[in-house]
Amino acid sequence: GDGVCDRCAQGFHRASGTTDCVLCTGHEADFDNPGDHCSPGSYEESVCQRGNNDSIDRVCSPCDVSCASTCEDGSGRCDVCASGFWRAAGTDDCVRCSGHEADADN
Repeated sequence: GDGVCDRCAQGFHRASGTTDCVLCTGHEADFDNPGDHCSPGSYEESVCQRGNNDSIDRVCSPCDVSCASTCEDGSGRCDVCASGFWRAAGTDDCVRCSGHEADADN
């Protein structure tokens, strides 16, 4: 053989314009599961090897500022709202708290 993979293993994608399988974009500091998930504070907007196409890399996007730290893969929905935000019953969005806006000091 020529040493070229027929398919990339899970957690790897085929680098654009090459036959090399490289680690999917992700949380490389997690040595037990490198490239298996996005870094803290971001979420998986698009899955690596989506639809079994091994040339597609994972797309990680930052969680919204309204999220305390983590958000759900796919939707970006905050797991917990950040300080100064709240989630109304029956909704997925974290909304900025309204306050006494006329008092510029408080």
